[in-house]
Amino acid sequence: VMPGIQYVVVDASSIRFQYATGVLDAATPTAKVHKDSKFLSSSCTKVLTAAAIWKLCESKQVTLDGPLSKYYTKHPYGDQVTIRHLLNHSSGIPNPMPVSWLHVENEDTSFDEEKSLQKA
Repeated sequence: VMPGIQYVVVDASSIRFQYATGVLDAATPTAKVHKDSKFLSSSCTKVLTAAAIWKLCESKQVTLDGPLSKYYTKHPYGDQVTIRHLLNHSSGIPNPMPVSWLHVENEDTSFDEEKSLQKA
């Protein structure tokens, strides 16, 4: 049984290429991945986030050692947490996020992200 993978290559105006293969769930090998399958991104976006931050640093819009509070004020961690801390996982912010946070948005309309962030 091959785990599922799905990706898409886009440019500014269209989808250039898309690919999907494997299974959605190893326990149900007949449930195949297709172009409209939904996945939780979890750690998959870390590389893209780091690349985007690097570009912002190159253009002097963000500094690695600048406090998170300069760019995002709605967090309870103070000015000691920097962008560099976040990128190298040394901020002291609890990880991983509570599993109860992982849901499709319209499945749990009572979830309050801001309130949960304040508790984390």
